[in-house]
Amino acid sequence: MTNAKQFEKDFRKFIQDLKKYVNKGSALPDIVQEVFNKASSKQSIKLIDEFNNSLKTVEEETHEISRKVEIKPKELTLSEILDLEDELEKKTLIEERIDNIETLLPLYNIYATNNEYGKMINILKRVKTFKCNKAEYIKKNIRKYIQKFILCDDCCDELLELFEMYDLQDEILYVKYFKQDKIVETDNELFKMVYEIKQGNTDGIDVSNCNKPDTMIESIVYEYLAKELIKNGDYEKALSLYELFNDRFDDDKLILTLLTGRRESEIFRTFLEEFKTFAENPFLLKSGDRRMEINIAFYLMNQNVMSISRSILVNLLNK
Repeated sequence: MTNAKQFEKDFRKFIQDLKKYVNKGSALPDIVQEVFNKASSKQSIKLIDEFNNSLKTVEEETHEISRKVEIKPKELTLSEILDLEDELEKKTLIEERIDNIETLLPLYNIYATNNEYGKMINILKRVKTFKCNKAEYIKKNIRKYIQKFILCDDCCDELLELFEMYDLQDEILYVKYFKQDKIVETDNELFKMVYEIKQGNTDGIDVSNCNKPDTMIESIVYEYLAKELIKNGDYEKALSLYELFNDRFDDDKLILTLLTGRRESEIFRTFLEEFKTFAENPFLLKSGDRRMEINIAFYLMNQNVMSISRSILVNLLNK
């Protein structure tokens, strides 16, 4: 019971006791009689009721505010959000903090998991507007973050806008050459070769200055150039490009090595050791195994059946 309610109860009891005392005919001191008369009047009782009601209203409002404060959920930290098992809830809560650089990378990773390329691109555009250490790190390593969606065919315009924002010249030309088929002459060393290929001029391509690819774009361009050179029968240049890849195109490297006669290479010496197993297919039947097909072609080459041997190797390259 609140103090106001207790006061009201005690006060009303006091008035009732006075009434009993008055009813018995006992005289009251003048000052007490005056208080009793004022307190007993309807106006005074009305004021008391109004005061009491106002106190009730304040108490109710105070109680309601206190209840709301008590039930207000605790705001989760970013670490706590990232630990949530419900992926949808996690994504929703992080999206509410998109204006904070701390949340952009976790949100980017969530979008990456779901292959939401358009949203990933928008995140990197937003990062460009921030000026802080974390944002500068992402900007410096931007090529790491675009690899996931750089081959996306559904968002060419968004890709081009992003690459222009970060001044990624190789990536800009990649979109124009390979996705939009906009073949423009360029001074870019990498895409000069693509331009020559697109113009049908393989003789003008110099691959001697090409180094091991450091970016996805370089890898894509080198592979494209090698395949186009193979189509044009320029096996030396194609092999030079494939040799820039340490752990890819091993069969293609071997085939090109046989076609170009580079028998001093490590890949050829390794092949000779494997060739000893050729006895597994003594009747020279078509096996369907690519390595066995190469073995057959090499055997025919050493039997001076050059046209058939070469035909097998070229067909394998173009598959």
